[in-house]
This record gives sequence, C-alpha cells and structure tokens, in this order.
Amino acid sequence: LTDVEGHWPYFCNFVELSECLSFASGGDQRQARTVPELVLKDDWHFVFGGDTCDKGPGSLRCLQALVSLKKRYPDRVHLLMGNRDINKMRLTSEYTDQELANLSPESPAAYWVPEDKQTKPWDYLVHLAESSGASGAEIRPFCTAANLLRYHLKHDMGSDGEFEFRRQELAHLAGQAEELIGDEEVMQSYKESVAEGGLMREYLRLAELTCLLGQTLFVHGQLIGNHFHHCG
Repeated sequence: LTDVEGHWPYFCNFVELSECLSFASGGDQRQARTVPELVLKDDWHFVFGGDTCDKGPGSLRCLQALVSLKKRYPDRVHLLMGNRDINKMRLTSEYTDQELANLSPESPAAYWVPEDKQTKPWDYLVHLAESSGASGAEIRPFCTAANLLRYHLKHDMGSDGEFEFRRQELAHLAGQAEELIGDEEVMQSYKESVAEGGLMREYLRLAELTCLLGQTLFVHGQLIGNHFHHCG
C-alpha cells in the first residue's frame, strides 16, 4: 500500500480487502473518531510506500494507524518516507516569528518550482489582503504562520486545500463544527505533529528511505524510461 495521502476511507477500504491486515474491532471504521487497532496476520510483512498525508481529511488517523502498527510489529511492518512526509520537517523551522518578520516583497519562491509557475510568498499575501478588502499598506497583518503554511502547501508542496482538510479532521475528531476550529488550532496541530512524540515525527523516526525484503527493493518514487537495459 502506498500514497494514501490522508484518505482515511481509502485506507479502511484497503484493510477490508486485505488478506494480511484487519481491524481488531468490527464495524465500519470510516467515520471513526478514535483510530482502531490493526492486526497483522502471522508470517506476513506489510510495506507502506510513503506519503501518508496532504490530500484528504484523514492524515492524522492514517499516521496514527501506521505508527501504531509499526510499533506493534516492528520486524514485519516497514514504513517508507515519501516526499509528502519528508517535507513536513520544514514545520520545525519555517514558521517562527523571526521567519514571519523577515517576509518581504523580495522573499523568493521555492527554487524547485518551474519559473513560469512560481508565486512569491509576498504576492500570495497581497492577494489574500486584497481579497479581504485591505489596502497595499495593510499586508503585514496577513503575515501569519497559518497563511504562510497555506502558501507553501499550495505553491511548493503540491497540497492545495490541505490546511482546510486538517481543520475538517480536527473538527471530526473533536465532534465539533468546523467553524469552531480556528487557524491557530490548525497550525498548532501541524507543529505538534513534528514536535517530540508527535505523529509525523514518530513516523519519520520509524520509517526508512528503502526497504529490501528478499530480492525485492521497495522505494518511494518512480523510474521513467528504460534505465536498466545494460544490467546483467
């Protein structure tokens, strides 16, 4: 299984169809507010190919299920680091008060984004301000950690909408309406996930870049074209 990307119902579908995994408790787990325990059948290995999060309102549940499974079966569960997992390490340093204060019209876009698709963070904030009816002189109040994360998710993490997905999941888990979950609570959830003991931090601590089982090598990524025609 790979690239669940926050789609908890998809993960549940996989478990229901799997020959090796099952939920310890019966019933439909798609709307679960607490993550059910997973059971791995004897003599099976389970490999998750990476990308736990970013495109659906179930990232926290996917992370918790996979981390708990790995801890329960450390020798037979293998977690790989995907790009969507690894890039969350940015949460540890890029949203400090100092980083926000340093934002300016000269702050560059991510170098890895094609030049014709780049949007500078300041331009994004200007757009937010203008959409709210603010003038050009009132940009600084929009320089918040939440807005900067929205910018990164949209423009250089390929995860437009993920901030609202996280709000939806937090509301579901708490049994609250979405409008009761503020931006600061959503941002705090992201920061806590990479703090000591946080779900994403635990996932990265337990995961690998590659996994070799027998003669099969598992990696997160793709090979384009025939790169092995000289292999003997």
